Amino acid sequence: MNFMKNKFCLLSVIVIAALVACSNPTGTTPGEFFIVSFFADGGEPEPEVQLVPKGGLITLPEEMKKSGNKFDSWYKDVDCTTLWDFEHDVVLDDIILYAK
Repeated sequence: MNFMKNKFCLLSVIVIAALVACSNPTGTTPGEFFIVSFFADGGEPEPEVQLVPKGGLITLPEEMKKSGNKFDSWYKDVDCTTLWDFEHDVVLDDIILYAK
């Protein structure tokens, strides 16, 4: 499991670096939008990365399915102890949400 988390973290860093290297699609000042990534832990469909304005809400991804498991929700931490509230939590920095 740690190997998969490390592999995911490395992949996330690469994706974030690639997105940052691209021109800003809205023409706004850098730093006004943040990258939201999702660690699906093998669930499908895996959500796409979202660009969210500072202080904005994340769009709730489609519910995932994974054989032998029931999708619970998205969490702020890798241990899935702090639930992300899609109606009230706002984005203030780049973030990864974790599926449970």
